[in-house]
Amino acid sequence: CLGKISFFVSSATMEFVTNQFKKHWGKCVCVACAMYFMSKWKKMASTVPYLRCNASDSRMQKIIERIPAIHQPYIPTFWCYGTYIQIVVLNIREALFANCVTGGFTQTVIQRPDGGTVRLDEAVCDLPQDAPVVCFLHTLNGGTSNTATYAKQALKRGWRPIILNRRGHGQVLTSPKFNIMGCVDDTCAMMEHIFAKYPSSFIGAVGISAGSGQIVSYIGREGKQTKLRAAVSLCPAYDISTAFNEVDQRAPWCSWVLSQRLKKRFLVRNKQLLQDQPGYIETLTSNGMHSFAQQHVQLAGHPSWDDYMTHNNPMEHYQGNVVPCLVVNAEDDPVCVKQNIRYDLVDDTAHYALLVTPCGSHTAFTEGVRGNGCWLERICMDFLESCRQVYLENPDEYNRHHI
Repeated sequence: CLGKISFFVSSATMEFVTNQFKKHWGKCVCVACAMYFMSKWKKMASTVPYLRCNASDSRMQKIIERIPAIHQPYIPTFWCYGTYIQIVVLNIREALFANCVTGGFTQTVIQRPDGGTVRLDEAVCDLPQDAPVVCFLHTLNGGTSNTATYAKQALKRGWRPIILNRRGHGQVLTSPKFNIMGCVDDTCAMMEHIFAKYPSSFIGAVGISAGSGQIVSYIGREGKQTKLRAAVSLCPAYDISTAFNEVDQRAPWCSWVLSQRLKKRFLVRNKQLLQDQPGYIETLTSNGMHSFAQQHVQLAGHPSWDDYMTHNNPMEHYQGNVVPCLVVNAEDDPVCVKQNIRYDLVDDTAHYALLVTPCGSHTAFTEGVRGNGCWLERICMDFLESCRQVYLENPDEYNRHHI
């Protein structure tokens, strides 16, 4: 008798649940999806980032132990922690805050020996002459407008921000030569101008995406000659001989969008100047990022892909670095994919610290309820300020690696 009653109750319950689901299936699916995504967000928001530096690097250990934020989980915005929605939010944020630096920027154009030009955009601010300086090296398709929020964060902390615009960024080309990864010689010229203008300042640099590779190439090639005192490399691709191919394979739509933007910026915009140059047609008709990179090497002033790699691949230069450098990656980055991350880099070489988060996408790292904050902007300035504190406590000890 009890068994029959139990069966009847169970059947009635199941029938009720089934009817309710049919009636409200849309709401049920939404609730289930919300619970799933919130559980994933909770897991990510509670995961402490991977952080490591060379065991023998006492200077770096002293620097990172003073930065509480990098020892705590990165907590993404709960409604946009996904890989691609973070990129969408990032683009919206960059568009909305392109003019967020109240005083604007003064522009200094530097002409290079071949007739090409690069440009320094320095934030207008009322800071002492010896205030610390931070140089920003922008993204693959970026410039001053989409680096403005970094500059604003620097100003809040009393640092003088200067954005290093590569050839073709913010202005048309003035010679038939450009390099999508940036030219180290051009970077040297811009940095020397800054060193001469602010000889008494502590100067650091932050490279973002493509700029992250350029800053590593610069500090690695210059070695003990540079007057730079700290560096941050945000979302690097490491070995660019294979990195672009990884993007083609794992995120083909990202590869297509990036290559189309590059074609518009350099090839279409500067058609009259470039159309008769070797490699122009091949680059214009290339398919994907790896193909674009390979075909544009002659337009970058190199006879072959191998020669281009020798001069522009950060992995050819990183071991020469003597500057404390924080490297940050996200495991869900669709552009600089996790398969590229060189976890062995800090084991083989001093002066680097590697920080890897489970999410953050490509240079997005949204935070805050509204998603209008950026964790990377805080972390890079935290690192530079810690470097400066260690330097001011004992300049001779800090600089002993430069001697």
